[in-house]
Amino acid sequence: MNSLRRVCLRSGRLAAHHARVLISVAKRSPSLLKDSVDAFIRFGGNIFWQTSSSSSVLSLIMRHGSPFQCIREYLFIQPSPWHVDELFPIDRWLIGMLAYTDADFNKALSTYLCSFRSIFNNHGGRPKRTSAFDVDKIVSEVKSAAVKDRIPLLKIVSKWGTSEMIAG
Repeated sequence: MNSLRRVCLRSGRLAAHHARVLISVAKRSPSLLKDSVDAFIRFGGNIFWQTSSSSSVLSLIMRHGSPFQCIREYLFIQPSPWHVDELFPIDRWLIGMLAYTDADFNKALSTYLCSFRSIFNNHGGRPKRTSAFDVDKIVSEVKSAAVKDRIPLLKIVSKWGTSEMIAG
């Protein structure tokens, strides 16, 4: 158990270090960023690793040079399965906004979320899709969020979002 605890603690430090490297690369070249994120994930990195008390590698690289395409590319190829409860609000908001504006991504997200079986799933029926990515819920959460949490989201959406995301 101690080795597992050390790995968990080390992954937090690694996330912060890797995030700084990825941000530095992002400022230089978007194509280098893609190659760097590819390598990061190939060697066991996770875009949901925590880099601070309120952000992940995903939200940091999106703030510093990676468009919404990175969610499409990397969300479903994480080294380990993720679930909604693990996501920071900004990550959930970004994923939900993309799902709202991109029907193919929305279908892939629903398929991913329904692919996990649990003794708690409704037997015989399709599992309910989580409301965590519902755009109305997201809008409500963003409105009530602290300014320090809204600003990064609005910067990302204004830089990389579609007109539908901005109007929504």
